Amino acid sequence: MLQTFSKFHGFKEALTFFNYLSCTNVACWSTIISGAVKTGESCVALNLFRQMLRAYLMPNSYTFPSVLTACCILKDMQMGKVVHGCVVKCCATDIFVKTAIVDFYAKFRCMDEAFREFSHMSVHNVVSWTAIISGFVLDNDIFSALKLFNDMRQIGEEINSYTLTSVLSACAKPGMIDLAVQIHSLILKLGFYLYLNVGAALINMYAKMGEVELSELAFNEMENKKDQGTWAAILSSFAQWVESAVSTSNSLTPSPSFSSSSTATISKKQNNKEKEKPIKIQHFHYSDLEAATNGFSERKLLGKGSHGYVYKAVMVSSSSFASAPEFIISNNEVDNEIDILSKIQSNNSKLPNWGRRVRLALQTAKEIDTLHSSTPLVIHRNQQMF
Repeated sequence: MLQTFSKFHGFKEALTFFNYLSCTNVACWSTIISGAVKTGESCVALNLFRQMLRAYLMPNSYTFPSVLTACCILKDMQMGKVVHGCVVKCCATDIFVKTAIVDFYAKFRCMDEAFREFSHMSVHNVVSWTAIISGFVLDNDIFSALKLFNDMRQIGEEINSYTLTSVLSACAKPGMIDLAVQIHSLILKLGFYLYLNVGAALINMYAKMGEVELSELAFNEMENKKDQGTWAAILSSFAQWVESAVSTSNSLTPSPSFSSSSTATISKKQNNKEKEKPIKIQHFHYSDLEAATNGFSERKLLGKGSHGYVYKAVMVSSSSFASAPEFIISNNEVDNEIDILSKIQSNNSKLPNWGRRVRLALQTAKEIDTLHSSTPLVIHRNQQMF
């Protein structure tokens, strides 16, 4: 009855009705306290709890979580400890009560107490796991937060969108792009990328890393499921990128100490560049290439290209370049490309991280799309200038 009264007439009318009833039922007290917290009347909720104790009524597993939530909202840690004492006295071992205690200490960044309560729980659920992980993230203990998330995954515990947003917040640090991309892949695999809070957290995470392209990628993955929070996140990401770019540009701006003659020289060079004539394309005949490579001598052979052999050609003008005559070495160009790429040996022993790999793949795809969609079409082949 109290819930219905509160829903249709508001909390104040429900409280008046409650006082009129002079109810001694614990369920009624729990309902009115919960209603007070949900409507932002946390002070009223704590006063009602004190009245309940004075009336020698025993709170239950529905009362304690609401009161602890009110303590967190009011940042009243002392009252929260009193409530914890009542929980111990009442021997309340319900998972919801224990989870509320873990969440209470975690929000006050008392992680020793929070983890102790979490460890003493005989049963855990996704809410208790998320509460302890979020607490370590809030306390900036990233290692413990990620370790608990890994433990959670190993035992097959269910995760929800709030668990992922906490983990994404933990990964939003410079140098953690590899782990961030792995979490992003997990989100795609589990289908959480369409959740608004997860999408916004992904965008913010990449923005804090300076990976604006990955922020845009996460934004586009959400398709049409975007709200004001998501748009705010992507706009904030772009704003951070612009601010960084402006800061870099300002650091590269010539200082006033430059002399006027230096400025004039720079301006003159810029004007000369603008007046430069476009490069004239020089055409070569097959006979010229044959002569420049000594008849395609093996001594001029540089290696295999995807469409033939590559030779070093020295022209009369003393310029040198690589030439790839049409000596097809495979009927299947895809197999040929795979064969060549598999034989490439990099001198750099350090492989690029996942963030750079995703960024390069995205850039390459955009560039190829530009080439293939231009009018007229741009034909790109295997001839490189040295």
